[in-house]
Amino acid sequence: MARSQALTRNKWKAFFRDRSGLRLWLANNEVAKNCKLRDGRYRYLKVELEPKYQFSMTDWFRITSGKEVSFRKELQDRIADIVARDKDSFLTIEVLSNEEKNARPQ
Repeated sequence: MARSQALTRNKWKAFFRDRSGLRLWLANNEVAKNCKLRDGRYRYLKVELEPKYQFSMTDWFRITSGKEVSFRKELQDRIADIVARDKDSFLTIEVLSNEEKNARPQ
């Protein structure tokens, strides 16, 4: 899995290269520690593709074991072609709130 790059204390860049799948995206260690990302909890995140793709999604995402962000199928489907076509591209993930939930709010 490709490494990530911290951009701020609560935002990181995840690269498309070397992706083995689209469901789990590893959080940057520095951001995960600073934002206290905990396994099995939901956090309010903003996921954006590079500006040229004009795509952004803000929602509650589950943090899995290993501090990975779990993308729902609808998001995977929206980005699959871009990830496959543009391996040099990236997305950014920003933690918008320190609030956490045990289950995804409806």
